[in-house]
Amino acid sequence: PQNISSLEWNGDGTYVAAGLHSPGRILMLENTGTILGDYGWHSFVSGGKSYPSDVTAIAIDNHYGRVVSAGKDGSIEIYNFDSFSNQLQIYRRFGANLMREIAVHPIEPHVVFAESSGVATTRNYDNGKIFSQCFHPDYGQSTGEIPYAKSVVMEGIFTFVGFSDGTIVACGYDGKRAWDWRIDNLHPIEVFGRIDKHPLHDYIAMSWTQ
Repeated sequence: PQNISSLEWNGDGTYVAAGLHSPGRILMLENTGTILGDYGWHSFVSGGKSYPSDVTAIAIDNHYGRVVSAGKDGSIEIYNFDSFSNQLQIYRRFGANLMREIAVHPIEPHVVFAESSGVATTRNYDNGKIFSQCFHPDYGQSTGEIPYAKSVVMEGIFTFVGFSDGTIVACGYDGKRAWDWRIDNLHPIEVFGRIDKHPLHDYIAMSWTQ
């Protein structure tokens, strides 16, 4: 059993969202009590490892069909609810427990931050607004250790992100994932290091220990 911090029904009463402690998750249930799934990557990083953080509050945006959670780590996660699959899909994340690396775009006024909990955020540094976010492909799903963004590069229309579990992701201007690749598909990995994009060709250098 887990402690529940918050409960909220959606507008037509077809499902209810519950905020959980230890680990912090959003538990989604139908009005019949059937579990639809659990989601959430609220976490903090200490000593190079990530640890789950409690969900402290839940809210539902019935107009846009979104489920919002607040974490003890100080972050907000916003998910779209897909009424066809009854699944949550990450939309936005606000707040970072840790920033490991930054990169600036060579032409546009954009800076990207490698943040905790599986996301890299790009902001316009003239007005501070979020331009896009690039998420780990498993964002919100149940996992042994929540990966965090560790290394970032910006070039052209792409943001390249290296995550602590060795997953490399390329996202376009709109934040949509263009491709992803995992080092452990080919090599054993103990600790992921950094990435960098070749200035002229489509090569990415990466480092890790095994």
